[in-house]
Amino acid sequence: MTVAEKHDVTLALNDAFHEVVETMEGVELEGFEGPHKIGELAYAGVVGLAGPVFRGVLHLACTEGAARTLAGALLGGEEMLEGDPEMLHDTLGEVANMVAGSVKRRLDSSGAHIELSLPTVLEGESVFHGIGAKGHARLGWKVDGHSVVTSLIYAEDKAR
Repeated sequence: MTVAEKHDVTLALNDAFHEVVETMEGVELEGFEGPHKIGELAYAGVVGLAGPVFRGVLHLACTEGAARTLAGALLGGEEMLEGDPEMLHDTLGEVANMVAGSVKRRLDSSGAHIELSLPTVLEGESVFHGIGAKGHARLGWKVDGHSVVTSLIYAEDKAR
């Protein structure tokens, strides 16, 4: 039995994002469905997940406004981002890492033994494809009126 057969991966991603953003950061989320403009998603926090039977990438893409809201909430206010452009990158990477850690905890309950990579933050037009991926969970959100798209692209083998 695979990890995805034991757990609803989309639900794990949904619950993880809610836990980090609403519970830990205190930022209200609005779910949204439908297309978003790829070009407006200027920042992406990326974290790899890997284990013996589950491999994937968590991708948190967002507008600059959403990145500032998420990072500012973690730091105690957007004013903490002023004068240090690297602070936005570092903090958005930490938000992606926290979401990935929450997903990992949920999926590990099936014995997946997943490890996380260090987070990476990309700036520019966000387009993401999973080469060789067998599964894909994708959810769209509004944070303070700004778009955020969370994705978990993965491949897995039967448990050994």
